[in-house]
Amino acid sequence: MLDTLKHPPIPNLCDGTCTDSCPLDAVNDMVRGIIQGARASAPVVKTGACIHRGKKIGETTCVECSAKGWRLNVLECSIHQTCTIENKGDRVAACCRTCPDYAPVAIEPIKHNEGRHRFELGNGRSTLVDAYQNGAIPIARQQNIPYERPIVRNTWQRNVAQLRQRMSLFNGRRTVAIVTGLGLDPPDAVIREFAGEVEDWIILPNDASLREVVTFVPLLERCATTAPYECTFYAHAKGVTRSIEDTNVHRWATIQYETCLDYWPLVELSLFGHPMAGSFKKIGHIFEGSRSSWHYSGTFYWLRNAAVFSRQTWHEVDQKWWGNESWPGLHFAPDEVACLFHEGLAPVLNLYSTEYRTGMVEPAYDEWKQKHARERMVVSES
Repeated sequence: MLDTLKHPPIPNLCDGTCTDSCPLDAVNDMVRGIIQGARASAPVVKTGACIHRGKKIGETTCVECSAKGWRLNVLECSIHQTCTIENKGDRVAACCRTCPDYAPVAIEPIKHNEGRHRFELGNGRSTLVDAYQNGAIPIARQQNIPYERPIVRNTWQRNVAQLRQRMSLFNGRRTVAIVTGLGLDPPDAVIREFAGEVEDWIILPNDASLREVVTFVPLLERCATTAPYECTFYAHAKGVTRSIEDTNVHRWATIQYETCLDYWPLVELSLFGHPMAGSFKKIGHIFEGSRSSWHYSGTFYWLRNAAVFSRQTWHEVDQKWWGNESWPGLHFAPDEVACLFHEGLAPVLNLYSTEYRTGMVEPAYDEWKQKHARERMVVSES
């Protein structure tokens, strides 16, 4: 059954014979607009890598919101001695967001074909998966790490099945992380479930207080290159602590797989102009003690390697069980990243709510699928 659902081969360049019926026509006009410099007048975002910025040398308190106790990293600066990135810090000389001396690091632009359709981004599409016992995560770096609560049987296998349907999308490294411990399925069970389609494994002991954070940086290190054409998908085994009948959580996971993996032309276009892309972008400070001001709810996201790993602070992760979810918000402002499907504010965006899912998400998803039907490149079951 899985063999009939695998992602079809993706050509490097449209041959032009499909004319008006080409599935990539929908993005071609946008691509041409980028080529012609339609985005040349966009304002400079001063939170990316700066040529004057060095390594982390300490922490401070945000003076713009000190009442909430947010902590900021203090970095070396070759001009101002010390700096922060997004917010002003107590007793810190400069803030990149408002600094007149900010000078972005030059990153080799992503090349594209000026003839018809296809970008060349994605010649190295990696997948990092965190395989929790009773829960192997989807494509990308990690999966849900074991919890102290009992793990529900058969839910991690659902994640593996979702991933295997689309495994041919990943033409680069495929990495799965597995944690071991009391009450967890043995690594051999997870390895067998992937049926030989993954060769790179990370196996570490479980820490119930950190969950996915245990394997997060080791997974990222597997693809930490600045090659301009490489991108990586990260996800986790969504729903391993939930009943198989928990419609909200498993439907949430399914929509993430579909929007992130079945519409590669849309993902590719998003990564062309943004360092990260994912679905269910949630705006708001919800992680206590973290400076992250947004996240991809559910922790499925793509990243463009050169844009992410050119930042010297990329390895910094909140040392909490939700650290892999807050991580994008530590390194990028919400207006820097792309949302593939459904953006909202905290606490309104609540994917655990049946009322929100049926009243807001499902109608929006039906409309979204119709809008992007020509960009769909995978046959998958909803």
